[in-house]
Amino acid sequence: MKQMMFYYRLPDGSVTQRTVVVDGGVVDPQPPPGAIAITKAQYDSLVAALEQGTAQFVAELQQAEQARAAEDFDALTAAGIPPATAARLAGYVGGEQIAEGRS
Repeated sequence: MKQMMFYYRLPDGSVTQRTVVVDGGVVDPQPPPGAIAITKAQYDSLVAALEQGTAQFVAELQQAEQARAAEDFDALTAAGIPPATAARLAGYVGGEQIAEGRS
């Protein structure tokens, strides 16, 4: 038996791969509906681009969350909450600034 890999780009821009086990004969797998057959190199390139885009998106979300947490931390410490407690409540990870307040 032999395994063959087929790679496809789907209409939504995502990619997929299909493994077909061949036990003799000719293999002509039908692609998923609307999919376009691509090479392994194209598949690898598209996967890398999708992963990079996802990593960038996650980094932006984390940065926005820390900015929000910093604002909450500032508001809590301005209200007299001790910095360590304010950091826990706000989810703020500010390193040395927590000990003294963010000023």
